[in-house]
Formats: sequence, C-alpha cells, structure tokens
Amino acid sequence: MRASRTLLLAGASLLVVASAHAEGLPTVHRLPAALALEAVGEAVAACARDGLHVSAIVLDTDAIEIASLRGDGAGVHTLWTARAKALAAVSLAAPVLNLDTTGQLAELFPQQNGFQAPAGMLFRAGGIVIKTGDEVIGAIGVGGSRNAEKCAQAGVDKIKDRLR
Repeated sequence: MRASRTLLLAGASLLVVASAHAEGLPTVHRLPAALALEAVGEAVAACARDGLHVSAIVLDTDAIEIASLRGDGAGVHTLWTARAKALAAVSLAAPVLNLDTTGQLAELFPQQNGFQAPAGMLFRAGGIVIKTGDEVIGAIGVGGSRNAEKCAQAGVDKIKDRLR
C-alpha cells in the first residue's frame, strides 16, 4: 500500500513537471551589445555625412542602455533627447500603441498647450523600435537633428539582417 502511494505521488509529480515543461517559459530575445554598438555608430555616422552633430542610444525592452555614442560636436543635450526618444519608442509607442517610431507618436500627440509627455519621454521623430520578426527587442534614439529619424533608421538598417 505504501509503495503504491509513493508510486502514485511520484506519477502525479511527474505529470505536474511534464505539464509545466509543456507550457515552458516564454522565449525572450535580447539585442547583443555588438549589434547595438554598430547601430549607434551607423546612426551617428549617417547624420555626420549630412553635416549633423548628433548622439544615439540603444535601449533594451527594460529601458536599460545597451550602447550610446555622442558624435563629434554634438551637444550634451543630444544624449538626453536620444534616450528620451528611445524610451518613448520602446515603452509606449510599441507595446501600448503598436507604433514603430516616435515620429508616428508625435503625429498622434501633436504639441498642444498643456500637453506633456510622460516623464523621461520625448514625442519627437528620432526613436525607432528594433524588432526580430514581430518581437520588440529594443529601440534606438537619435537626438540633435530634425533628420534624427532618418539617421536612426540607418542604424537599424545596418543590423536588421542579423536580427534573427
């Protein structure tokens, strides 16, 4: 009797473990630092080719900085605006509103008297979501230019074929 009870408990435990294993943990992809570094480098270089002095930053989905680069001649404020755009893209534009850029976000929320973006976010063109397939794995932000979104896109384009 005791042996059959032990066997029954072992079998039940095995079913619970098998069930948990069948559901599994969610798969989460992370943007490698080397790719993030390439993206910020290309974004800054793309703007520099047009004579623009910018900074770029890549954040992961937890809004943690993976890579940043302050271009030659870029003001210190460009790092802050780049971060604010990347943060808006990764934490609000993509997960909440299903948008890919902060330019789209700016169109949804035009500058109005009394309107203020959430703390630390900037609703201006220059932040672009980075995806592998349909999964958001980060965002790049570029600060310091009206062409920021074009430069950010250049950074994403540099690495997009390796985001698998």
